[in-house]
Amino acid sequence: QIRRVGLAVVALGAIGVTGTGYAQQGTPSGDTISNTATVSYAVNSVNQTPVSASTSFLVDTVINLNVTGGITYNVSPGQTARVATYTVTNTTNIASNYTLGVTNEAAPSNDFDMNNLVVHVDNGDGVYNATDDTATAITGLGSGLSRVVFVTGDVPIGATNNQDAPVRLEATAINPATSLAWVNDTNVDDPNTVQIVVANAARNADDTFHIQTATLGVTKSSSVITDNLVPPSPNPKAIPGATVEYVITITNSGSQAAT
Repeated sequence: QIRRVGLAVVALGAIGVTGTGYAQQGTPSGDTISNTATVSYAVNSVNQTPVSASTSFLVDTVINLNVTGGITYNVSPGQTARVATYTVTNTTNIASNYTLGVTNEAAPSNDFDMNNLVVHVDNGDGVYNATDDTATAITGLGSGLSRVVFVTGDVPIGATNNQDAPVRLEATAINPATSLAWVNDTNVDDPNTVQIVVANAARNADDTFHIQTATLGVTKSSSVITDNLVPPSPNPKAIPGATVEYVITITNSGSQAAT
């Protein structure tokens, strides 16, 4: 009975069948996705020639990225060119450029600012080298690839024990064709055009420089040992010719030894 009803529907009109497809994560921008439907049927129990129809569309561009940090580095006041490490990952489906910016951020409490912050894009070996890592922007980073970025800074001499300096690296995705930020396409979807969807144009992450140093306290006192009179006084005073002893007491309440 179900078969007879179905055949009746085919005879009298059209049947619409809907299916859902999902593009695989990371499918390259501009790829053509084709899909064909084939209908096999029979009339009076005799198989007929199947009929088919196809459709296709172009994969659009989605702009996204990720920046990772979250590392704490112990430093001492007065140190120069201390290094923090970050990773920028292109999670979009097309190659992209990235501009990089670095700023001092406020710690929840007891914070300080680093001086002379400079961005260095790694040359590919994963090790900071001032001579080799001179680029300040990322160019041509392919889909799914990552690049290490270093930030150097100087620790102010006045920083004190257990202070923190969060340093933020922000990466902004740039269209290599225009050298400008990617622009979101707000038009209706066009299956024959590669359109741009900006999911995230910029991301950031913080590393922290943490002060580990000595915290010294010093006191100095004096007492009269003898007044050098003959015979010496039982309670000598600081008269001319007396011998005076000075006592210097140093305490270190910090987290590092001091020499």
